[in-house]
Amino acid sequence: MKPIAILTMVYDDDIYLKIWLAYWERFLPRSNLYVLTHANHDHYEEMARGCNTIRIARPPVHVDLEADRWRMLSRLASSLTFMFERVIYTDVDEIIALDPKNGSDPVEHVLNRTEAVISPYGVDVVEPAELDLPPIDLSRPILSQRSFVCSSAPYSKPCITSEPINWSKGGHYSDKSEVFLSEDLVLFHLRLFDRGVYQERSANRRAMVTDPGTGKVIEGLGGPSWQRTNEFERYAIKASEPMKRIRFRKDRAKWLSSASQDEQGFWKRKGWLRKELHRIPERFETVF
Repeated sequence: MKPIAILTMVYDDDIYLKIWLAYWERFLPRSNLYVLTHANHDHYEEMARGCNTIRIARPPVHVDLEADRWRMLSRLASSLTFMFERVIYTDVDEIIALDPKNGSDPVEHVLNRTEAVISPYGVDVVEPAELDLPPIDLSRPILSQRSFVCSSAPYSKPCITSEPINWSKGGHYSDKSEVFLSEDLVLFHLRLFDRGVYQERSANRRAMVTDPGTGKVIEGLGGPSWQRTNEFERYAIKASEPMKRIRFRKDRAKWLSSASQDEQGFWKRKGWLRKELHRIPERFETVF
C-alpha cells in the first residue's frame, strides 16, 4: 500500500465523483481513497465501493456550518498524517494533475517531494460562451472536450500535506507560513466546465443556502459562488493557440510575495480570479 491518502467529500455530486474516482484509481487502489458522504449515503457508498467511506451527519443549517465542516476536514486530514507520508484533500470538483512534460504519475511525484505543504497552481476550467459545445461526455477525456482555462490563484490551495494542518473555510488558506507552490502540479477546478452540469448544481447549491422560511440567502453560509446562477458570460477567450505551459507568471509572483497572517492565524496569499480564457497545452488533453 502506498503511503498516501486522498480525500474528498460529496453531497449531490455524481458526475464530479465519477470523474474524481476514475482519475485517482489510475494511480492508486481504492483502498487509498477516502470519500466522505454528506447525504445520499447508500448511493455514494455504492459508487465508491472499495474506497474508505465515512458517513458525515448533516446538522441543521446555521451560519457557521461551512466553517465547522472545514474544521472537521482539517482534523481528519491531520490525523491521517500520523499514518501516511502524504495526505491530499480536494473538493470533489477539483483534480490535481502533473504536467505530462514532467511525468505521468502525480502520486509518485508528490511522494518524492520533500516540502511539508504543497500547493498546486489553480485554474478554472470553463466552457466558453463563444463556443457551441455539446454536453460533456464522460467516456472521453474531459480536457479534450473542455480545453480552456483561466488563472485562479485562490485555488492554489495548500491541499497536499505531510503534517497536521488547519485549513480556512474553502481550503484556500492554512495555518502554515511555509507553502511550496509547485510549477509541475495543476489544480483543475471543474465547477464551470459544463453549462448543463453547472445549472443543475447551482440550483441545488442555492437551495442549500436559502432560508426556507423567508426565501432569503443566509449570509455567510457556503461560498459566494453558491449564490450565483449564471457566470459564463463573465468569461471570454483571450488566446486560442495552446499555451506552452500552464504558468501565469505574474499571478504566481503575486501569490508568492503576498503572504500575510490574519487574526485567525491563517496565512493568506493574494491572487486574482481571472476571466480571460487560455487554451491548455495539447499534452494535457488526455490527462483526464
